[in-house]
Amino acid sequence: MRYNKYNYSSDVEREIKYYNPEEGVLNLSYSRITVLPESIYRLPRLMHLYANHTLIEEIPDEIAELKGLKTLNISDSRVRYISPSIGELSKLVMLWLENLDLKKMPKEIGKLKGLICLFAKNSNITSPGEWIEKMSGLEWLHLSGNRLNRFPEEVCGLRNLQFLVIDYANLRIIPNKIGEMENLKLLSIRGNKLKYLPDSIAKLSKLEKIYVLDNNFDGYPWVLKELPKHVTVDIAEW
Repeated sequence: MRYNKYNYSSDVEREIKYYNPEEGVLNLSYSRITVLPESIYRLPRLMHLYANHTLIEEIPDEIAELKGLKTLNISDSRVRYISPSIGELSKLVMLWLENLDLKKMPKEIGKLKGLICLFAKNSNITSPGEWIEKMSGLEWLHLSGNRLNRFPEEVCGLRNLQFLVIDYANLRIIPNKIGEMENLKLLSIRGNKLKYLPDSIAKLSKLEKIYVLDNNFDGYPWVLKELPKHVTVDIAEW
């Protein structure tokens, strides 16, 4: 659907008026817009859209018209609904969805095979496995603060993933399949309900940092002693 009415400040008008197609950046951050202005869909060569810390409540179907979009940031806004048409943004490489009260993440987001970074902490996500296994290009994934209850095993199939952060997500078990993540450099699983770590963590040959503080370990996770000395660990042996 099209929006014929929208509220935006003179600052937003000015940003759109002086939009530079050579840079392709439109920054609406901290403005008081309640919907994305219809005029942005007519901007030539828009590649980077920042609408974080705004009052917008949804990402509409028209987002698919921004064919060249590479960056989208709607963190800390009032967005609760994201149109499935977001999956049509084939050039998107960076997506910020932090601190949102989402009703549901559209499964079509899994079509974003070229996405490199997904930051979606504290956004009411419960079942990322429905869409995340298809996002084969991911290198950065941040899902902290979501009540996942289980570690999404589908993540283990993301062979390009290098940085995985799932802190304070109510996790109880880390699957053995995590050892298959051959390019993982950072693993952060702090503040969960883990009682042990799987031995397969020792197979993460490219691991550089692992953060596991504030879990419910029965004792010191001895698999951490099997890691190379250069790997940074945030808990001391006891």
